[in-house]
Amino acid sequence: MLSNRFFRISLAILIWLSIIFMASLVDFIFAPIAVAVHLLIVPVMLCGFLYYLLRPIVELFVNWKVPRTLAVLLVLVLLVAVVGGFWVLIWPTLVKQTTTFMESLPEIVDTMEEQYESLRGNGFVSSMLPENTSLLNRISETISNSFTAVTDYAGTIIDWAMDVVIAISIIPILLFFMLKQTDRFPKRITRVVPQRYRADSLTMMSEIDAALSGFIKGRVIATLLMGLLIFVGFIGIQLPYGLLLALIATLLNFIPYIGPIVGTIPVIIVGLTVSPWMALWAVLIIIVAQQIEEVLLAPYVYGKSMDIHPLMTVILILAGAELAGFIGLILAIPVYMIIKITVQHVYSLYITDHRQPDGMP
Repeated sequence: MLSNRFFRISLAILIWLSIIFMASLVDFIFAPIAVAVHLLIVPVMLCGFLYYLLRPIVELFVNWKVPRTLAVLLVLVLLVAVVGGFWVLIWPTLVKQTTTFMESLPEIVDTMEEQYESLRGNGFVSSMLPENTSLLNRISETISNSFTAVTDYAGTIIDWAMDVVIAISIIPILLFFMLKQTDRFPKRITRVVPQRYRADSLTMMSEIDAALSGFIKGRVIATLLMGLLIFVGFIGIQLPYGLLLALIATLLNFIPYIGPIVGTIPVIIVGLTVSPWMALWAVLIIIVAQQIEEVLLAPYVYGKSMDIHPLMTVILILAGAELAGFIGLILAIPVYMIIKITVQHVYSLYITDHRQPDGMP
């Protein structure tokens, strides 16, 4: 029996490897599919993101006896109003601060060098600093490397810009039908599944839906509240470019563990241009806001949707970045959650079919 099972598994692996090898020889056939996936991945990703954020509002309107079609239209109008408000109220200030920050980079470097030299004049601090080092050289080298990295990824940035333009035209239509037919998707997808597995497939899809919904809503709510706390703190200490730095820290916080560390670096640099104490207060504000998010907000808004070990999260983030760049960073955890739930259900069905033949308990 064991030899027969081993033979079947080995034969299946060989067949799949042969299929993959033959497909690689005719990759030109699959090139149009790859192009279509590349064009649609950003719109579909944004639609999924907005779908889980807006669906509770649609259901709220439906519970108020508003027809679903009208409820979806009202929610989309509300979304347009929010985007328009951001464009009118926040975007001009953000652009102004970004432009001023880029123009002030040489002055920021000079000011940091002055702060560094003043720190070296302090006996206690100078004893902790390495000798014969130039902060200016290090900062210049870092900035140079950063511009080199931006140049290297210029093509990727342009591609993302094109994807966003395409997404703007596709998202409203796709999002409308997703919100309008939200109850029909699972049944339509399970039509390709054999009849005896459809109930289990619907259960699996329900768990995947709940996990993704909890993760996306939790991540957005917790991160936005944390960003608001950071922004209020920056305004309180009068940190230059407070809106820009708070936005950077908020957006990078969507990347677990790695993002918050990276988002703190520009805050420290700008804070040092004022004084070491300003940099210290800014870092403390970020730490306090992150602790509030992790200890108080995240457990409440996530529930059980983030049942992932922290080490596994780091591995997923690094693997996603290596395989698919920025998109991989965003999709690593959701894809892992989908695969995990699917494998658990498939394995459970496999055990059930082999341990309980002919449907016997």
